[in-house]
Amino acid sequence: AFHLDALKKIQVSEDKNREQAALAELREQFIAILGHDLRNPLGATISSAQMLKLMHLDEASSKLVNVVYSASQRMKKLIDNIVDFAGARMGNGLAANIKLNNDMEAVLQEVIKEFAQSHPDTNIITNIRLLEPVYCDSNRVAQLFSNLLSNAISHGEKHQPIYVEAVTVDHEFILSIKNSGKQIPDALREHLFQPFFRGKADSREGLGLGLFIAAEITKAHDGTLSVHSDDEATVFTLRLPSAVNASNTK
Repeated sequence: AFHLDALKKIQVSEDKNREQAALAELREQFIAILGHDLRNPLGATISSAQMLKLMHLDEASSKLVNVVYSASQRMKKLIDNIVDFAGARMGNGLAANIKLNNDMEAVLQEVIKEFAQSHPDTNIITNIRLLEPVYCDSNRVAQLFSNLLSNAISHGEKHQPIYVEAVTVDHEFILSIKNSGKQIPDALREHLFQPFFRGKADSREGLGLGLFIAAEITKAHDGTLSVHSDDEATVFTLRLPSAVNASNTK
């Protein structure tokens, strides 16, 4: 009787696990579908706001258009992160169209421009020296860069500049984002790249997916994403191999 009872408990536990796994998969599929369906109307909103920004509007109207544009861009980033998260959880990974890019400086500057518009009080100091093409998916790297910049603005010391450096050294692309602020405790640092992790900043915007997506994009490029934090500043550093280095590691 004891043996049968134990087997029954095991069966019930396995059934619950299967049910939970099925619900999780259904939830993630729903998230992915919802995200895709939201992209089209949101894209129309962003395009309309961009067109309005080119018109000669009075000051009040111009401010309202900027609010709509900035809010739409934030929503787009959230949707992109959610869709990518669902894809990663369903085992699809993050798609990356990796190739040689000669215009990475322009890609990075476009991201910086968007943040300058949406966060006019934030001073972003840049040092970009790209002496050779970068082997990457430029759209994915732009997404990663945007997530890291957003993280720096959210958690950095207010009214202190954020430093961005992008260089190519020894056939390697290195991108670093530095913000002033308190040191990240070791206990929290271990969980930074886990999904939905927000530390103690519960009141701040975002879902806690930005760093997770950044890490997944890094993996898709066979690169590394590290963080160094002390009492003065926190620095996230992305390193991507060149086409030559990438082929030598495979």
